[in-house]
Amino acid sequence: MSEHITHTVQADDCRLLILGDDALSAQSVAAARERSDLMRAGAISMRGDHCNPALLAHLRQAREAGLWGDEERDILAFVLGWVTHRATDRQFKPVFRRYDPDCPRKPTDCSIHHDAFLLRERLALHYGPVGVDWPAGLDRERLQQLFTALTQGALVSLHTVRPDEADPLAWIRGRLLLHRRAYVDLERLVTAALEPDPDQVERFIVAPRFYDHDDPMLRACAAGEPVRLPQVDRAGPLDHDRCLYVRALIQAYRYVLAADAYLTGRIDSAALEQALEIGRPEIDFTRV
Repeated sequence: MSEHITHTVQADDCRLLILGDDALSAQSVAAARERSDLMRAGAISMRGDHCNPALLAHLRQAREAGLWGDEERDILAFVLGWVTHRATDRQFKPVFRRYDPDCPRKPTDCSIHHDAFLLRERLALHYGPVGVDWPAGLDRERLQQLFTALTQGALVSLHTVRPDEADPLAWIRGRLLLHRRAYVDLERLVTAALEPDPDQVERFIVAPRFYDHDDPMLRACAAGEPVRLPQVDRAGPLDHDRCLYVRALIQAYRYVLAADAYLTGRIDSAALEQALEIGRPEIDFTRV
């Protein structure tokens, strides 16, 4: 699945921003604090453009009726992750088209290198079998085990456990199609993580300014603690002097803010769709 790790890290960072924001509703904070697993599942789910407004409308009605419970919290956690997926795609899909337009494989080499970079720079600090010096203490088999664990969430989110007994053939065909679309060549990820090609690193990471280790927001997120987002980042044009990852993160958090504003009745459905940029074209910020 294209950008699976990138979507996951973005959701993790958005969660830290939520936990550091005193202005958000108690419902959004609780969803992020208690169901990070569902935020991650939402972040790797596709095509939420029209689903998210409908789900938020349901949640708003439940909140106004005083019927908020665990199910509503869990749905909200999923939606908060789902809106980050859309924001990340809107920032990075144009990058793939510009920097890797003729790649015959999916995910593209650009996408693979983004995921491998974030695995090295972020997930390797916190998770599982990468709890060793990177990369000297890590062999290919152990790294492939980690990638397998990270992609299992994507496959589980696509899989219907209970088959359609009335039409099992159609059911299995649908499941197989979803799995084919979500297929990731783990060997490509392992190679990009352990043996990155210098030319491709220059082309896909350095040239588009994918990540900036010195950005204060990313330093705070990498520490794994709740982060306060400066007020200046809440509205207005994105700062094009900042790296692509930060722009995507800020846009993702703006979507989270819009979802929370609609949930609590501060904006209407038209304003929500405008804030989520539904139906609006993507912008290639590498050209700005």
